[in-house]
Amino acid sequence: MGKRPAFFFYSGDWMKDPCLSMCSPTTRGIWVDLMCAIHENNDGGKITGSYNQLARICRCSPAEIEEAVNEIKETKTGNVTFCNGNVTIINRRMKREHDEREATK
Repeated sequence: MGKRPAFFFYSGDWMKDPCLSMCSPTTRGIWVDLMCAIHENNDGGKITGSYNQLARICRCSPAEIEEAVNEIKETKTGNVTFCNGNVTIINRRMKREHDEREATK
């Protein structure tokens, strides 16, 4: 099975998520770009890259992505890990849905 053509955007979750609501408008915009990139990447609900790579993907500056990643981690909007100069960001819902699809193949 190839990449799915779209992903569900749950507007209720977007508006009601207290973790996401604590984030700045800039971080919320970057989060949407990250969700789109995670979907396009088709790598199980996660994306990994350096700050410079993620900034290019999210169409922002390295300083903005670094600030957004810190907010995403602090507010627990997503799971964030750091390793060897790279950042991995996991969207829990997208990962869970990916894992469920894989388990039912």
